[in-house]
Amino acid sequence: MPGHLVNGGISGLAQLINYYTQFPIGVMILIGNIPLLLLGWRHLGGKRFAICAAYAVVTVSFFTDILALFLPAQGLSSDRVLNTLYWEVISGIGYGPVYRRHGTSGGTDILVLIINNWRSIPISQSYMITDLLIMFLGGLTYSWQNALYAIIMLFISGIAAEITTDGPNVVRTAIIITTLPGEVSHSIVMDLERGVTAINATGVYTGSARQVICCDNPW
Repeated sequence: MPGHLVNGGISGLAQLINYYTQFPIGVMILIGNIPLLLLGWRHLGGKRFAICAAYAVVTVSFFTDILALFLPAQGLSSDRVLNTLYWEVISGIGYGPVYRRHGTSGGTDILVLIINNWRSIPISQSYMITDLLIMFLGGLTYSWQNALYAIIMLFISGIAAEITTDGPNVVRTAIIITTLPGEVSHSIVMDLERGVTAINATGVYTGSARQVICCDNPW
């Protein structure tokens, strides 16, 4: 907040309104989430979903305003890069367990999930639309430099949340359909030093026999 790095969603919109009105950000987060909680109650998970989401919203709203009282007016650092890095890592680690349990922190999370269920629009695209709109308004309010830092901040916090949710290990699998299974398998084993599994398969269109070669972490 002191660094004028706007967040996405309802909390980001609350930051911008606070800049002009000085109205408490936490209170605005709570007010802005009320209609979204009602929508979530109706379209996402009924009473249980709404209660869990409401708990998250109230907690975030409370600690946003309380912690602001104990922070220096200029923030912990005047360095935008440090503010960006620390925010994205801390928030990403915090969001990870929430996403792992299929939870929500409220705000546009609820709207994104509803749109995804209703129109099958990918969640990542929905977040991009809502967050980039807030980033644009943040650029008009603060500065375009701050908006660019905020975009980087949101991108890396997503990576941190993904690592927290799924772990840092990524397994890639190559699936190769070939009429030369022996030559291909030999090259993978000898040149790439990777294990290979061959599976007999039949082409649906041609009806001809093929071998499918599977290789984990081929590069």
